[in-house]
Amino acid sequence: QVSLRDEDDSPAFAKASQVAEIDVAVYNNPTLTDTTTASYFDGTPDVTVSSDYAVELTVGGTDADGDPCYSAATTLVASTPTTITFSKANGADLADGTHTCTLTPVRTVTPTRVTDGGSTSFDFTGTAVSFAMVVDTTAPSITIDSQIANSNGYTASTTPTFDVTSDEAGTLTVGGSCSITAQSSISASTLTTITLDTVTDGTTYSDCTVTVTDAATNAS
Repeated sequence: QVSLRDEDDSPAFAKASQVAEIDVAVYNNPTLTDTTTASYFDGTPDVTVSSDYAVELTVGGTDADGDPCYSAATTLVASTPTTITFSKANGADLADGTHTCTLTPVRTVTPTRVTDGGSTSFDFTGTAVSFAMVVDTTAPSITIDSQIANSNGYTASTTPTFDVTSDEAGTLTVGGSCSITAQSSISASTLTTITLDTVTDGTTYSDCTVTVTDAATNAS
């Protein structure tokens, strides 16, 4: 006869094992990606961002007036480029100047527990992305510093020249019946001599224009 005993010398009986259930979940912090290409903006700057998870964006930073940055739309669908438009909280345009705003992605998950079927929400916060947005809505101001024609309204040159000054650097264009091919830009606050392409002797040119377009695409 063989008897089985535990180590404490009591009879051994078959014991049922019990599986302990635990809840383990792994969630990553979201990553916000900025794909904005513009360097200058109008009074309602648009930036393009995307996130690897669905997130709500927390807006931070201050605009050029020292007011908190604001955006009405702050929801992102996962892996979907989304335009976020900044403005004043009352919807007004931002003033000219540099606005330093941030967007922080917050991912909220609400897992169901295996143990009791309940749920609890958790927030996972990603790294903030900063935007230094230069708003420029002011067109360059240009001055014609010397005229082509003399006091009688004539010029003896078929490639006449004149001088202009712009308070902003930009792209220089001449339109109307006149044109230029050798010049395409102008520096800020610098006297610039423009030489027109060859004009026709004996012809009156009364519709020639000079335009300076700055980096924000504002045209004089």
